[in-house]
Amino acid sequence: MKRFTYLFLVLIALFVISANNKKKGIRHDENKALTWEDFKGRADKKSEDAANYISSLTYNASMVGDSMKVVLPTTFSPKESWVKKKKKSDHLLKHEQLHFDITELYVRKMRKEILSQKFTLKKYERNVSKILKKYSKESSAFQNKYDRETKHSINVAEQDRWNSLVEKSLKTLDAYKVPVFMVGIEK
Repeated sequence: MKRFTYLFLVLIALFVISANNKKKGIRHDENKALTWEDFKGRADKKSEDAANYISSLTYNASMVGDSMKVVLPTTFSPKESWVKKKKKSDHLLKHEQLHFDITELYVRKMRKEILSQKFTLKKYERNVSKILKKYSKESSAFQNKYDRETKHSINVAEQDRWNSLVEKSLKTLDAYKVPVFMVGIEK
């Protein structure tokens, strides 16, 4: 009973965090690109970067019958993301958009793996946590590689290659673009 109470409290806390993030963030939408107006944070004048992008994933799960309803969106954080006014360009904005798309790519990988697993209620939380950590770590490494290879968008040929790579990768995971899904729980 204590385990169920703990799980219930964790799920309530995640729901509250998720509800707050909905008010503050912009969910990934392949039909709506970011604009410079979405970057509302104060630019770091000491930074060499022209812009800074912050995104996150929020995770929420609740029992519905004998299944787990999972809400796992990719969210852009306007108040934490910034651009230096004199550095704004369409090219740089596309670079920042691709960071958002890369985050979505890894969240789709999370969704896919969660949906491919068989869970018992007892092991659900621990196993999903491992999946989230695994892909969060991979996403971070991929984001760093992206910035390194494109030289933060300066290398135009590499930027074009990355644009194509991420677009194709997202399409291969198109079946996992919906942030709300059901996971069967075995007894």
